[in-house]
Amino acid sequence: MPRAAILPILVMSASVALAQPPQHEATAIPAIADCDRLAASPYDAAATAPGVEGEDLDHARAIPACEAAVAHEPGSPRLTFQLGRAYGVAKRDADAVRLYRQASDQGYAPAMNNLGFRYGEGRGVAIDKAEAARWFRLAADKGDARSMDDLGRAYANGDGVPKDEAEAVRWFIRAAEKGHGAAMHSLGLMYEDGRGVAKDQAEAERWYRRGAAWFRQSAESGSVFAMTTLADMYVEGRGVPLDEAEAVRWYRKAAESGYAPAMTRLGMSYSDGAGVPQDRSEATRWFALAAAKDDAAGRFYLGMSYDSGDGVPPDAEEAARLILSALLQGDGPLAYALKQVDNFLPLSPEGCQALRRRVRDEGGSIGGPPVDDQCGPEVVLAIEAMRMRSAAPR
Repeated sequence: MPRAAILPILVMSASVALAQPPQHEATAIPAIADCDRLAASPYDAAATAPGVEGEDLDHARAIPACEAAVAHEPGSPRLTFQLGRAYGVAKRDADAVRLYRQASDQGYAPAMNNLGFRYGEGRGVAIDKAEAARWFRLAADKGDARSMDDLGRAYANGDGVPKDEAEAVRWFIRAAEKGHGAAMHSLGLMYEDGRGVAKDQAEAERWYRRGAAWFRQSAESGSVFAMTTLADMYVEGRGVPLDEAEAVRWYRKAAESGYAPAMTRLGMSYSDGAGVPQDRSEATRWFALAAAKDDAAGRFYLGMSYDSGDGVPPDAEEAARLILSALLQGDGPLAYALKQVDNFLPLSPEGCQALRRRVRDEGGSIGGPPVDDQCGPEVVLAIEAMRMRSAAPR
């Protein structure tokens, strides 16, 4: 099975959806200016600096700057939120949640959105999809486009709210009308599939093109997330011509800028020979680079490489370790990807046995014997139960 077959098509994390660039103002206090420069969110309409994406946030510098800024203006929800972002990147999850909640209590929509994301992923709080959707709605009602998109996806998937595709479309439209690129692409998918609206390929293409234009503008401005999403669109042929070589160009640009998801996508391109000559060793090199940056998908595919011996000596135990740790890291794109292959992990018999042993050794309970040495739904469900149990507040 090509590795790309289990890559999700447009599953936008709540932490990385694009928004309109904020207006910027000069800040007189040095500590505040440093906090804004180092930790502002590019998705915060109230920010006073261009902002940095989470993967680019230098928490070692941002934390002392923002702590000093908050000490100078303890009542500022913007600075409180930015200190929360810095703590979050440093994996100080409890501190991040505390500050997001403090800023949310002051009505700060970006903090509400980040708090909703953390409830959805179980980061610093127990997983609670309904609570995540509640925070998204509170922020969306304040005009936050990213939260409108997140709420739309919650309705589309039935996460924390009753599944209602027509309601999902309504929220996607509201976000798209505010210039939110991810929502434009999501609308294209809804029209293409006839979900919540009458199936209309022409309308789907119109939204895909609008989304592609937004992502291209952001990519050319240096957003590595936008570069990666634009590359995904070239792979899909949605809103742009299908062009795997152009996709690789954008993946490489983002990957060489240090963006781990793009490293994983570039590795998949080399693995499948899509847009570049097939090179399993080069694929594994990129997977390893992504895994070293704590990218769950990179770790998953590196594990697959160890299982098959692509670019590394085969090692079923290392494959099992990497794959289990990846699947236990949140319920984002990998969980979605597994649904696309009917919850079967395409492992060798040796890799599957090693994974089963590791699941049991780490306290998982597999409900049935293997079927033809495959790791099927019983293994996936056991890992999901482990993930849910481990999602307690940290």
